[in-house]
Amino acid sequence: MGYFKILIKNGNLFDGYNFCGKKDVFIADGKIQKIGDKLTDTADFTFDVDGKIIAPGFVDIHTHIL
Repeated sequence: MGYFKILIKNGNLFDGYNFCGKKDVFIADGKIQKIGDKLTDTADFTFDVDGKIIAPGFVDIHTHIL
């Protein structure tokens, strides 16, 4: 299966516990490959998310059990 290479730039990175500051995230082969400052990797799509939060995909475990 082919995956796009995605570069997310200038986001306020939240790792699930703490905010890590303004970071770039490079995704290739369906996985995060690099997290760092001012990444210059070649990507199919680049998103500048300045002022936005980058966070892991959260799973909603909220349920109602009778």
